[in-house]
Amino acid sequence: MRIKGEKNISRLFTGGKYFLGTTMKATVVKVKKQQYPIQFGISIPKKLIHKATDRNLLKRRVRECIRKEKIFFFEDLKNCDYTLQVFFIWKVKKIMPYEEILSEIKFLLEKIYSQKDELPKVDL
Repeated sequence: MRIKGEKNISRLFTGGKYFLGTTMKATVVKVKKQQYPIQFGISIPKKLIHKATDRNLLKRRVRECIRKEKIFFFEDLKNCDYTLQVFFIWKVKKIMPYEEILSEIKFLLEKIYSQKDELPKVDL
């Protein structure tokens, strides 16, 4: 379910579409059908959050929010002939509470889902 590999991640940034939120931005591409209908990646820049423990806390919170929210899209995306790859990038200098991160993830995933047919398709 996680995006791994330098090629996959660089493909996201060269050919992906960006969605902006208040605390995060998401980059999304469609790739050919893989084992899972949706894959995620998370980046918390060291320039913004200096302590590793704080970065890890944010990653755990974001992962948990994704785990809770992906259920709503998972079934519909199972029937599609592509896999969505989504990469979240943190963009503020403060640590947000879980509830705010959850609402941000909901907002971004709904935005992505509403425009899923217009997303760029990239070959693997």
